[in-house]
Amino acid sequence: GPIMPPVDPGKTLDVNFTPRRAGTFMYHSHGHDSRQLVSGMYGALIVMEPGTKFDPVTDHIVLLGGSGPVAPPGVEINRSTKPAPLQIKAGVKHRFRLINITPNFTLTVMLRAESGPVQWRAIAKDGADLPPNQAIARTASQIFGVGETYDFEYTPATEGDFRIDVLRAGNVMTTMPVRVVR
Repeated sequence: GPIMPPVDPGKTLDVNFTPRRAGTFMYHSHGHDSRQLVSGMYGALIVMEPGTKFDPVTDHIVLLGGSGPVAPPGVEINRSTKPAPLQIKAGVKHRFRLINITPNFTLTVMLRAESGPVQWRAIAKDGADLPPNQAIARTASQIFGVGETYDFEYTPATEGDFRIDVLRAGNVMTTMPVRVVR
C-alpha cells in the first residue's frame, strides 16, 4: 500500500478505511523504534458488525503493552502497571479481548479465581471468529506473542474476587483485579 507521510509533533493525520470484517485488532506506529511502543503509540481497534454497538459492561479490552521507557521494561494492562479493578456481573456472558502489542514479549494471560484458573471459551483469533471445533471451553490461560489478539467468553457463575494475571517467562508482571458481583 501507499506509504503514509510522517506526522509532525503536535499535528494529526486522519486516515479513513473500511475494515474487511468485524473483530479485535490493534494499531501501532511502524517507525521500528521501540521507544514508540513503550511510550504508548498503540491502541485497540474494535470493529463491530453493522447494527451492533460496543458495550463496555460486557465487552472488556485487555490491551497489553510495554511500560517504558524503564529498565527492565514491565507490562501494562490498558496503559497501567496497576490497572483499576474491573467489575463484572455473575450470570452474564462477558467477552475479553486480549491484545499483545508489547515491544517483544511472549506473554501468558490467565483469568483466575483464588483456587486457580477458571474456564473460558475461545471465540476469535486475530480478528476472525473461530470455527466451531476450535471455539471450545478450556482453562483460562493463553500464551501469545506480539501482534496477536484472542477473544474469549466467560460467564461467571458466582460472585467473588478474581484476577487477570499477565506472566512473562513464568513471572507475574501485572495483575488486574476482577470483582464479580450479583
